[in-house]
Amino acid sequence: MTTIIQPVLEKGIVEYSIVHMVISEYLTIADKTSALDVIRQLIPHLIQGSSVLDEDVIGQLIPHLTPTKSKAQKKRSKAKKKRSSELLLIRIMQTKEGLKLGLACLKHGLEKDRKRIIKSLKGHIRKLALNDYGCLFVICRLSIVDNTELITEVVVDELTKHLKELIFDKNGRRPLLQLFHPLCSRYLTPRELFYLNYNVPSPVSKPCNLLFLFQVNLDGESDDVADKEHGGSEDTLVVSDSNPIKRRQVLLVKSELYEVLVETCIENVGELLRANFGKDVLYEVVVGGKK
Repeated sequence: MTTIIQPVLEKGIVEYSIVHMVISEYLTIADKTSALDVIRQLIPHLIQGSSVLDEDVIGQLIPHLTPTKSKAQKKRSKAKKKRSSELLLIRIMQTKEGLKLGLACLKHGLEKDRKRIIKSLKGHIRKLALNDYGCLFVICRLSIVDNTELITEVVVDELTKHLKELIFDKNGRRPLLQLFHPLCSRYLTPRELFYLNYNVPSPVSKPCNLLFLFQVNLDGESDDVADKEHGGSEDTLVVSDSNPIKRRQVLLVKSELYEVLVETCIENVGELLRANFGKDVLYEVVVGGKK
């Protein structure tokens, strides 16, 4: 299977759902070294513009998986050859398999790779947050924090800028609700919670569970200890710079997100009470979230 994956990565053809499926399947059976190698090759492609190629190229690389096209279909597909400035990471969030690839890179990439990913997302957080799968990627990014200052600058500041739009949107509100009430089953379906706890099997001895990372740490143990207990290492799992309570406090309060959110709720309280999704944000703001 490596003979199929390698040419795909070399050509950077990672935006098609069929490619997502193949790579995701490969990661479930690959050994640790091979899985991490694929992830590290994948990251540079995700943080650059996408190359929309003729599907015939994919057919050559992954035979028997691409259906035969008529002459008319081939003519139309050739017209689609173009270069896009949009990040591949944004494009692949259209599918659940694309989400899995993004989460794999986020959870199992090196610390420097995770920083590259988050920096590349500057200006794209709103679009991700409004997307069915993209909002889950933003939630994971908020949950797995290497540097709260960087997360505040790239993610939280943009969420703050578009607060009014996000709090009324089914997907847009979820990153905000995650900060107030992490992994709450009222706001996330079982399937979405499953996606958030997705891990590549081979790089970890124990899964990187977001519920664990966000549990209240009454003993004040830092998350780097938690990572070690869960089989983490510099190469595979995340290293957070604060315990869960402190992290949420920094991202919500010190960033001024909470202050702006309170003001926004006051200004739109009537509309929020009548909205299907906005009332959830209003409730969490009023009660102050979970602990």
